[in-house]
Amino acid sequence: MLEPNDISVSSIQQTDFRRRLRAAVDEFQHNYLVGDAHDLYLALDRTLSNPALARAEEVKEAIGDDFIVLMYLAFPLLDEAPALRLLEKHLLLALRRGVIIEELIGRRLRLYRDVELDSVLVRKIVETISHNTEEVRTHETKVGESVLTVAEWIKKLLGTHSSTKAISTLEIIQFLESQTVLSHAPNLKDMVRRLLMLFARVQSVFLTGLLDVLFTPLLEHYALEDAESELIKSPAKKPGINTNVETLSMLKNLYARYWESRAPVLEIEDRLMATTQGDVQKIKRILSAASRERDTNTLVAALKLLAREGALVPALQSSPAWLQAVAEYVDTKYRGASAHKDRARWVASIRAGAVNIPLVSEFLQYLLKEKIGLSENASALVGVELGKLLGHDYEPIAYGNQETGTFMWSTFRLEGGKLIPEK
Repeated sequence: MLEPNDISVSSIQQTDFRRRLRAAVDEFQHNYLVGDAHDLYLALDRTLSNPALARAEEVKEAIGDDFIVLMYLAFPLLDEAPALRLLEKHLLLALRRGVIIEELIGRRLRLYRDVELDSVLVRKIVETISHNTEEVRTHETKVGESVLTVAEWIKKLLGTHSSTKAISTLEIIQFLESQTVLSHAPNLKDMVRRLLMLFARVQSVFLTGLLDVLFTPLLEHYALEDAESELIKSPAKKPGINTNVETLSMLKNLYARYWESRAPVLEIEDRLMATTQGDVQKIKRILSAASRERDTNTLVAALKLLAREGALVPALQSSPAWLQAVAEYVDTKYRGASAHKDRARWVASIRAGAVNIPLVSEFLQYLLKEKIGLSENASALVGVELGKLLGHDYEPIAYGNQETGTFMWSTFRLEGGKLIPEK
């Protein structure tokens, strides 16, 4: 790990310095180590200003992006002028690099508050972000295409918001859906979404004086990391099975690629949330249509919406057609080994509200594998995400298998006319 004492005129000109700096910045960002980031920033800033440094501008250009991210991670401890300058000149770089700016603003505000919030500083932050003139563009932006600045996107959002209350997430989603320029540019839409969410959260602090909203994004980020580590489980409870680094790496890469490929699904989720307003019956109809049309992204988006709203299991409970379909799927899958009375008992149990993990798992597999045609691995990756959304009881329905290096659905066996999870 690169330490402040390692920074010198000589060391920063070595060929491996940028690699070492990037590794340190990545570590600081992963754990939001503000103090360590600030110490390294001070050492690096002093050295870059040293008259003895030859080719200083070349060095600054070579490490530029990492230096800016390092400054963001030190944001709570920076002097006010450079801190505000970051928000004014380099906001989009930090968003592209995945920096959770809200957390760092929150820490600064919490650090410098006495009895009450420093409303003057919050106002300065809100005004600085809202006057940022960086152009918001991605690789989807065509040469010569008109682009809006950060300030212009915020102004457009505020033009649709007549209330003096804080801007809600739903308002931002509806605003994004109304912007034609974003309809075929998912990456640009995601960048604008993150930008507007950041502004709305900071503005909310200014309006309410409550800091909690700034700390939510990092908590969600860590929850995702916890999910990623927990979903990869080893079947080493069984004798004779060895795990190895290679298959573990395969699983992490599969999950990372799955997570990075979710932009189309997230876009559909936003649209469905805006158009359905959380109406479960509407979402059920969309889910049924997506199943018939083999529209994978829409089907997954609808399932996630139902799960997030706590409505997936009730939707299954209240749908005779779905219950019949999954019962028949189970009969076929287990080679007709269940008697009709057993099937009726399963249906009755899930209608009664009992937690029935096997039937919910089989229902998801029926939709994702049987109706849509996803592979075991691809469908189980979706199952992992849905299991987390459904809650603790349903988290084990799919997992990463360290023996095979693939994702799988948990398996069941018939015992006494019931589906029992395999040990």
